[in-house]
Amino acid sequence: MKRTLARWTEKPRMPELKMTSMIDVIFLLLIFFVLTANFNEIEMFLRMNLSAPGKGAPAVPAAPQPEVVHIRAADGADGRMTWIIGGVSCADEEQIAAALASVNRNAAAVIHPAGTSSVEQVLDMYGLCRQAGLKQVQFAAEKKNTQVRDLTDSE
Repeated sequence: MKRTLARWTEKPRMPELKMTSMIDVIFLLLIFFVLTANFNEIEMFLRMNLSAPGKGAPAVPAAPQPEVVHIRAADGADGRMTWIIGGVSCADEEQIAAALASVNRNAAAVIHPAGTSSVEQVLDMYGLCRQAGLKQVQFAAEKKNTQVRDLTDSE
């Protein structure tokens, strides 16, 4: 029996794995577990505070509302930006620092920028609030009443 060169140079074939039957088994197991799951037992162990019929819900004490300090930007008479902190008008950094020093540290500060205030001025006020020790500093914005025009209508 004569062996040819082609037979010696053939690479052995890797056995093919049939994935179809494996996927079928996985889907069958998935369907089995979904259909046999019972979620009613879990609901029995949840703690619920239900009041008796006809008596209202038990009174829950209201959480104390945190103090809020509003910091509003306004245009000054000389064209410079002034800040109103808790009713006190402040024009320079020393006045702002003094007004912020009198504010409760646990209070939430809300900065209301004016339409003419720049981002730099608002961020400077944010930095001053943080330097003064205020932990909660937020920004407020006005919603402008804009009319949406339909550009397809010809006037």
